[in-house]
Formats: sequence, C-alpha cells, structure tokens
Amino acid sequence: MTYYHIDPWGEERGDLRSGFVCSVLDACHRTKGQPKPPIAYMPYVSGPKKAMGRDDMRSQWKNIAKHWGRKGKR
Repeated sequence: MTYYHIDPWGEERGDLRSGFVCSVLDACHRTKGQPKPPIAYMPYVSGPKKAMGRDDMRSQWKNIAKHWGRKGKR
C-alpha cells in the first residue's frame, strides 16, 4: 500500500495519462477558447451520466454533421 501511494498504478492512472494526451490534442486543434483539462476526458471521475434523450441525441448528430460540412437533415 505504501508503494502504491508513492507511485500509483492501474486503470485510474491509465485514464489520467490518456486524459493528458486528449487535452494536448484538444489544445493543438482548437481555434478558439481554452482546451478541456485532462480530467474532462476521464470517464469515471465525474460519476455516471444520465442517458441522453431523443432530442439531445438529434442535437448532437446535427452538430457533428454541421462540423463535417453536411446539412444534418435527411
């Protein structure tokens, strides 16, 4: 336990490393505003998320389609 407190290992540590990489990529490709911090990319830190509703999902897909240059309508 003492060694773990000095140099922790495991999935939480791996999530933190991945969060740093995602944060750097976000900063490199962002044109406006501040990049998200590494903790924003750690899936289990903020707790469970509620399920998205139909309107939320539709809005997300429209934003994705808009970002990739499509109208977002069928």
